[in-house]
Amino acid sequence: YVELIDTVSIELSTFRFDSIQTSGSGLAWVGSTEIPEVGTMSSESYYKVEMPDGFSWDNKEVYDSVCISLKHSGDYLGDTIMPYTLTVSRVEQTISGNDDDGAIYNNRTTRFNAQPLASYSYVPRPNEEPEITFRLDDQFGQELHNFIRDNYRNSDVSTVFEEYLKGIRLGTSGNPHAIMAFTAEDSVMMITLHSHLPSIEESTVTRQIALSESTLQYNYMQTSNLQNQFGTLTDYKEMLSSSKSGDMALLHEGNGYYVRADFPYIDELQDANQKGYIVKAELQLYPVKNTYELADLPQTIYLHEIEKVN
Repeated sequence: YVELIDTVSIELSTFRFDSIQTSGSGLAWVGSTEIPEVGTMSSESYYKVEMPDGFSWDNKEVYDSVCISLKHSGDYLGDTIMPYTLTVSRVEQTISGNDDDGAIYNNRTTRFNAQPLASYSYVPRPNEEPEITFRLDDQFGQELHNFIRDNYRNSDVSTVFEEYLKGIRLGTSGNPHAIMAFTAEDSVMMITLHSHLPSIEESTVTRQIALSESTLQYNYMQTSNLQNQFGTLTDYKEMLSSSKSGDMALLHEGNGYYVRADFPYIDELQDANQKGYIVKAELQLYPVKNTYELADLPQTIYLHEIEKVN
């Protein structure tokens, strides 16, 4: 038994898709940061909410406040030691998927009210303080309270509510220096309406308005101030060889950058089958040092077979 290990060079190149699906990922990416090899990356997230059901209503109920709760997923890009200002806005356009596949892509814009319902500034601690809760505008809260009071008996209340509150946008103001990821699940992404019943012993009432249709929650991602040669890539058919980009290829899915690996010696390697058996083949890729300080390396990389034009 003779074992032979052979090593051959592969050719790496980078190509870019101008649109990638960001809906239904389970993550709401919000903020902006500098990606040294690319430019300025920014993201905002949109999602639909649903009318709470299965409750009774007392007309003596008095509105108290309305709050939103978000949970850090633990993922982020950029510098989390700087102040970060999160904004919450009301969506004014129906959120729906594409006609062909039902998905929503990173280049989709959705109209929203320019006057935010809240601005919340804090220094993120995604692992130490995973959940944040802050108060929304009271005028919006009182209006929401009145809408539910007037419509909860309506047999078509879900449809009416969706027309009344088309969705929520999460964004940032100022220069946040980081993109934070929040868990986009109906069990954690909540708007909570607080009220009470006046009596000798005052009783409190809470109603939760959760994310709905998680497959339509999506992230609108943009890249500006494109830098280096990677910034010239605009069409997925166009490839930039690693020999022209500092002997490296760029994998950055949020910006649509993917790595292509070509095997120029594949025919010669297959000839080995005539002399013995190919037992194992390994693809070895090495991250360029000091290029992944903004976030940890991904735990998994997926390998796909692609056509000639990517």
